[in-house]
Amino acid sequence: MSKPLLGLLLAAVVIGNTVTCLLVLSLRDEGPHDSTFGDPVSSAAIERLRAEIEALSRTLNGREKTTLTPTTGAPRAQESTAQVKRLDELLERLTGLEQALARRYEAKDTADAIELRERREELFRADDGYVLAEGLLSEKKHVLGALGLLSFLDAHPDHPDSQDLMRRARDGFRDSGYLDRALRLQERIMEQFPEHRGTDFHILAKLERRMKDLDAALLHIDESVRLAANDDERMKRLYYRAEIVHQKKGERAGLDAYRDVERRAAAVGMGPICHGARKRADRIEERLRRVK
Repeated sequence: MSKPLLGLLLAAVVIGNTVTCLLVLSLRDEGPHDSTFGDPVSSAAIERLRAEIEALSRTLNGREKTTLTPTTGAPRAQESTAQVKRLDELLERLTGLEQALARRYEAKDTADAIELRERREELFRADDGYVLAEGLLSEKKHVLGALGLLSFLDAHPDHPDSQDLMRRARDGFRDSGYLDRALRLQERIMEQFPEHRGTDFHILAKLERRMKDLDAALLHIDESVRLAANDDERMKRLYYRAEIVHQKKGERAGLDAYRDVERRAAAVGMGPICHGARKRADRIEERLRRVK
């Protein structure tokens, strides 16, 4: 290695050691900088250290081609190795300080989140907590609103509007895509309030269809059809059943299901449903003819 390059390496190591040591010592001696933790290793101090290192780097880059004075001699290889090792140790210490600061901020953020959640839970469980939860639902914060309603109901299980609030919570989970939670809540509603089983089986089938559980959806829509209170309910559910059959079993089964709905709707004078089923069936027949 040429003397100019060796000298430049030595200068970089010595200057780097000096600046890093001074800055690390200053971090230790300056006292608290972070108002949150009262910790001498603040993010501002670390940023100053980074800025000094960047400035030093620019300085060294500007001196790349300078030569050393004749009085500067080449250090022994052992001394150079020791200096570089020392510099690595200091930089490793700096990295550790940065990581420690990051962990402390993360811990504080976690503590803040827990405190906020506990405070929010307290508000939901108050006598008028459902008002806050419904406000969140109206703002399309579906999950938080649904969880708020469940917290309120957990604190007030005998509330006169509990069934309606449970249904709103179910819809909040459904609208946010948490279908499994919506399904479990729907099953709970059916256990606690069995008087609307026809409608509830229909809702259950819709959730199961969205979750791609077509076997369960078909089973429950059949039960919903059986429990229909009038022709209007029955035909609407039969039409939905035809959609499930088409999705589950394919074109020919879907064609038969839609034609069946068309005939039944015509027999009870339900023109819109009859027309819709006929239209679906005609499209399927057209596709089947093209395949042939």
